[in-house]
Parts: sequence; C-alpha cells; structure tokens
Amino acid sequence: MRWGTPFALGESVTAINPVTQAQCRADERRIRPIVEPAANELVSVDARYLTNSKRPIQLLRAAYDAYLKLKAAAEADGISADRLTIVSGYRSVEHQRRLWQGALQRYGSPQAARKWVAPPGGSPHHTGRAIDFWLGTSNSSKNIAALRATPGFHWLVCNAARFDFFPYAAEPWHWEYNPNAGDQPVARSRPRQRPAQMHGFGWYGGPVPAPRPMRKPQEINPRGLTICGGKPFTVIDEFHFDKDTLRRDAVQDHFKQIEAVAVEIVRRWTMALGVPSVCIEGHTDFIGSETYNLGLGERRARRVKDELCKALTHHALAAGAPWILSKMTFVVNTLGEIPPDPPGGADAQRKHNRRVKVYLLKEPVPGERCPFPERTPTCLKVDVLTESICENARRICKIAAELGDQQSLAKCKEVLKTCEEARERSKRC
Repeated sequence: MRWGTPFALGESVTAINPVTQAQCRADERRIRPIVEPAANELVSVDARYLTNSKRPIQLLRAAYDAYLKLKAAAEADGISADRLTIVSGYRSVEHQRRLWQGALQRYGSPQAARKWVAPPGGSPHHTGRAIDFWLGTSNSSKNIAALRATPGFHWLVCNAARFDFFPYAAEPWHWEYNPNAGDQPVARSRPRQRPAQMHGFGWYGGPVPAPRPMRKPQEINPRGLTICGGKPFTVIDEFHFDKDTLRRDAVQDHFKQIEAVAVEIVRRWTMALGVPSVCIEGHTDFIGSETYNLGLGERRARRVKDELCKALTHHALAAGAPWILSKMTFVVNTLGEIPPDPPGGADAQRKHNRRVKVYLLKEPVPGERCPFPERTPTCLKVDVLTESICENARRICKIAAELGDQQSLAKCKEVLKTCEEARERSKRC
C-alpha cells in the first residue's frame, strides 16, 4: 500500500516553544487520498496511552511506532504523562457515519458540520494515521481558544513534524501521521491546493488535467442533508473531468441509464409499489478544492435530476399515469470528492469517482418536485394520448430495425416526427 507521499497543503498554526520560548509554525499536510488499511496493518494502542483505558483504539502500525517516540520526547521535555494521550484513532466508515449524522443535527448544514466532522468515507481517521490528542480539556469546537493555549498544543506545533505528524488547523487536538510530507516544498498560493495542481502530475506520477483555477466555485445550498441510504438503483459514472454534461458516446450512455430509472419508477407505481422519493447524490474525484468539488458534485446531480424529470414525464404520460409526477419528491445531494469508491489516484479509479448515484426510496422525504405545469383535464388527455402514440411508435421502430424492415422503419420514423410536432402543439393547449 502506497500511502506516505500524497498530501494536501493547507493552513498553518503557530505557538511558543514551552522549552526554548521561540516562536514555531506547523503547516497542514492533509492525508490524500483516504485509503483504509487492511486489518492486519492495524495494532491496538496500549492502555497506558489511552485517555479512556476502557475504550480500545487502533492505529496503523507505523503511526503507532511514531506516536510512541513522540510521546517519550514530550515527556522528556516536561509535558505531563497524562497529556497527549489518545482520544481517538482509527475509525470505520460506519462509525464515521454516526458522527456525521450527529454533526448535521448539531451544526445544521453540511458546510458547518464539515468544518468539525468529515463525512463518512472522507475522514483521515479511516487511514489509521490520524490521532485526536488529549490536551487537558475537552476536545470541542467551543473550546478552541483554551486548547490552543495548552502546553501540549504548543509542544506539538514546535516538535510534532520531527515525528511526521502534521496539524489540522481547525482542530487543535487533531494531528495526522504523514511521513515524507515534510520533505515536500511548501506552497502557499492558496489553501488546500494539491500537488497535482501545482506540478501537473498525479499521486502516482502520471499527468492529470488541471482544473480551472479561475472558475468561481458554486457553493451548495446550506440546507439539511438527507443521507441516501442502502444500495443505489444505478450509478451514472465516468463523467468527463471537470464537466457536468451527460454523455452519449461509444463508452457511456447516461441518457439510457436515466431512462431505465424512469421506466422502473413508472413500473413500480403502476404495480402499486410506489417510489415516493428519489435521492440523487453527486460525486467527483479528488482533483480540485473541496469547495469546488462540492459545487461540481451538485451540478452533476442536478443534471441527472433534470433529465430524469423529462424521461419520467414522458413515461408517466405514456402509461396514462400523470398523477405519478405530483406524488414524488427529489433530493439533490452532493458529497464532492468523498467517499472515494474505488480509492486511489490513478485515472482508472478517478474516472469512476466522477459519478452520480440514484437511490429509489421506499419512504417519502422532503424535497423538490419535477416541473409540470397545471393542465386542464382536456389538455391532460391530449398529453397522455400523444405520449402513448409516441411510445408505441418508438417500440415499432425498434422492432422494425431489428428485423431489417426498412419500409416499416421509414413509416414509424414519420410518425415519430409527427409526434414531436404534436408535443409542441400540446404545450399551447
């Protein structure tokens, strides 16, 4: 497993060395990408180094060895033995999911929650290389000033890099083991810029396309986030780099995937099964800033939602069930670059992370609706009749093409052309 060199540059923290009284600075070197270690690479922390000895904690073996050296050096410099013990280490994705749900309830929006808790799949704690230290008072967002004033924090700022630990500026207690990151040149051009953007090379040496740095990031709407649960009905992946446009080419046909979703929704409703809500979740790869990737993920999810509404309108009318549209809600989510699935920095992994997941929910949740104008009963009948004829013509064309019946294919294509004209007329009904 290759995990030492990749990192994301970020902000700095400063402090006064409690031994020499000199001013010190420590720079963020965030772990990127997030990769969970194998179970046999994790070791249990000895109880004497735990803040709560009854709560077992695991770390990556190399991170634990580095921690033991850091702890011994801190005590030799006069830091109390009950300080710099470990509050938290390795966390599973499921554990992080529970923390994320709690943070959403506490802080009210994904943007606010993300400052203090990483969404599931995106936490450095998944790597076994992140440690939350006990500095002498509660690790809380309400306690930041007090934590930054502790001798333990000052000692870490001045000494932790010697043991390959680097800070997370927003949380004084959180430090990440990132060997070799300290040997990289410090770039201060902008926060959280990745080496791939600065040098034009990916984590594994291959060239990657640079994102557009001058493009203004699209902030996501600060509303409550509905976590899409269970297994997605479909995954629309391999979006082009830094694009939200849907593909229809020799490699991918996003429109065909979306139409299959619409057909399944109508099928379930007409069989009295129902799909009261659809959750659409946008993702990106890890190239680009977190803020930009959140916006890009939402734009991709919204493109899928808009196209799904078009397909759903057609199939609901063709089935004589326009009422379906008024009974459904749509949740448009973005999780940006997390969780990476599959993890890794090579293009083969990154292209699959440029994706949108579509979940068909069994329970209704608050959300948006498909835009569908109010129609009189007569106009609605015209809509249903038009779409039914068009759908039958499409099926006949498909069969004629498979049989090689050119005469029938030509006639049904004429009907399809007439269908488009009828659709335009029905809009003016």
